[in-house]
Parts: sequence; C-alpha cells; structure tokens
Amino acid sequence: MKNYSVRVLSLKIILIFITISIISCTSCYYLTLYYTLTITLILFFISYFLIRQLIYKLFVNKISKIIKTAESVEEIGKTPESYLSEVENKAFSIIKSHRNEIKLLKSKEQFRKEFLGNVSHELKTPIFSIQGYVLTLIDGALYDNNINKKYLKLAEKNIDRLIDIVDDLDKITKLETGEIDLKPTNFNITDLIKDIIETLEYKAQKKEITISITGNKTVDVYADKHQITTLIFNLIQNSINYGNKNGKTEITISKKNNLVYISIKDNGIGIPDSDLTKIFERFYRVDKSRSRDLGGSGLGLSIVKHIIEAHNQKIEVKSKINKGSEFIFTLQKAK
Repeated sequence: MKNYSVRVLSLKIILIFITISIISCTSCYYLTLYYTLTITLILFFISYFLIRQLIYKLFVNKISKIIKTAESVEEIGKTPESYLSEVENKAFSIIKSHRNEIKLLKSKEQFRKEFLGNVSHELKTPIFSIQGYVLTLIDGALYDNNINKKYLKLAEKNIDRLIDIVDDLDKITKLETGEIDLKPTNFNITDLIKDIIETLEYKAQKKEITISITGNKTVDVYADKHQITTLIFNLIQNSINYGNKNGKTEITISKKNNLVYISIKDNGIGIPDSDLTKIFERFYRVDKSRSRDLGGSGLGLSIVKHIIEAHNQKIEVKSKINKGSEFIFTLQKAK
C-alpha cells in the first residue's frame, strides 16, 4: 500500500515532465521525431529514479520509522496511552511519598516541641521548690531550729527528684538510640521479684498494702537482669503509689511454650479507658497532681515499654476505674 502511493505520486510528476517534453518536441523544428522520442524516454527514466529517491529520503523513511516504533509498542502490549498512564502513576507516587515525608517531619517537630515543653515543666517544679526553700533559709530561717532541718529535707527531696528525672531521661535516650547493649543471662525471676518486694516493703507497709506471689515459683528466664529489675521495680512501685490503703498487689508467674508471663495486678484507683493507649508516653500522667505529690519522673512506664521492646517482647495493660490495674508482660524462658 505504501509503495503503491509512492509510485502514483512519482508517475504524476513524470507525466508532467513528458508533457513538457512533448511541447518542446513540437516546438523544435530542427530535430527529427526519432531523436525527440529517444531524449523523452531517457528523461522519463532519469526523472522517475530521481523523484522516487527524493520522496523516499524526505518522507517514506521517516514515516517507516514511526510506523515501526508504533508496531514495536503494540507488540509488547503497550499503547501510547498506557505509557502516559504509567508516567502519571509514577508522578503521583513521587508526590505521595514526599507528602508522607513532610507529614513525618511535621509529626517529629511536634513531638520535639511537646517533649521540650514536658521536660521544662517537669524540671521547673523541683527547681522552683528548691529555690524557695534556699531563699527562705538565707532570709533567716537557717537559724530557726524549728524549720531549718525541715526545709533542708524538703530541698533534698526535690534534688533527688531532679536526679531521678535526669537519670531516667538518660536511660530512655540510651534505650531509644540502642546505646544500651543488653546482656541477657539465665536467672530465676521469682527470686528477683522477692528481692524487689523486700526493697519496697517499707513503702508498702506505710500504705498497709500486701504483696503476694502466685503461680510457678521456680521459673528461670533469659534476659538482661539489670533492665528487668528496673522494669519490675517500676511496675510494683506504681501499684503501691496508686493503690488504695489496705489494698493488695498480686504478682502471678506462668509459663506457656517458650514464654514466661508475669502479671502485676493491684486494686487501686485504676486508669480511664481514654488513657490506656497513652500511659506509655513520656511524662504522661493520668492524675497529674497526685503523680507529682508521689514524686518520680513521669518516665517510668515509658522506660518499661522500651525495656520490653528491647527484649522483643510484649506488654499490655487492663484497667477499670476504682477497681485497679493489671500489667502483663512476657519474657523468654531460660535457654
């Protein structure tokens, strides 16, 4: 079909040349008819060849390349529309990824602002308290035996709180950045819990809270003993701090497959459902006024969560207002 079109065009041009040649022949008085026909035929063939080559060069070769390209696209099952659609999808994908990056950066910036605000607030309270006691002593209370020791002890208490906040901040930062290398060993979890209970015994007796251990009492786990001590200490201490007077803390140990389940349950004030998803956040306090009166850094549960995650284990919490809370976490059974 393509060759036929080219030939038709070439023949039309040649006919024009023949017409011109015939006119020139009739007007020529000195040439014979034979000589005229010979020249006409030669001109015909030369013109046909030259014009055909010219058309191929200018048009046919370029058109052929375009057709071949289109055919090759069709052979691999892609049309120009599909190429456009693919480019469009890639463009949208790039835009979406950049949007997600921007959202992530914004959330990190918001987290940074909240964190700095919380740190500032937590540090400000004990610092102002210490300042107040010291200024009172400087103003003359230092020589008043009725209040000087009292104010010095209160200042010491707030200094201890500052130290706790700084230590906990350092600990949680190291846990998050992986600077703390876990040193797992096999040890008896029941013996460790008994040691922690003895440490907190005086605090529990002041509130008349009884602490008991039930379940498997000869269970060994494979974990970092120092970090697990911090974890269990924080949870039992919270059960005492937020427990009711004449209350109880029950610790249950059980085994299932390769895991050891430890539950620490109290019958204290409980946690509202709306706060259960937030209690592991830094500086989050359910009852802010009571939490500060009890001391602490507000980072205890956040540290607990990071220690559990560092061991590739899980922790969950169940709670009801005025009925108490239960924290359940897992540890790997001893190897």
